[in-house]
Amino acid sequence: MSLKTLNGDQAMAFGALSSGVKLVTSYPGSPSSGTVETMVSLAKKHKIYVEWSSNEKVSLEMGIGASIAGRRALVCTKSVGMNAMIDPLMALNLTP
Repeated sequence: MSLKTLNGDQAMAFGALSSGVKLVTSYPGSPSSGTVETMVSLAKKHKIYVEWSSNEKVSLEMGIGASIAGRRALVCTKSVGMNAMIDPLMALNLTP
């Protein structure tokens, strides 16, 4: 096993890759952009779909859809992005 020096964004991306993530969505904004940029560089080789969504709500909705379809998803956001995500997030707990 070879050792790599990673920053936090890269570590998060490789952790997602190791867990079998097949969809990565986000709305551009620091501090989550670095993780998505790392996933963009890995996407083709590992057959991962990566999308910059039109807003945080759409990003979460795509992640929810992938999860319901049985795919592992990573939704990256900044703390302020949670404001835009609150509607689908609150409805998610009602989804069987």
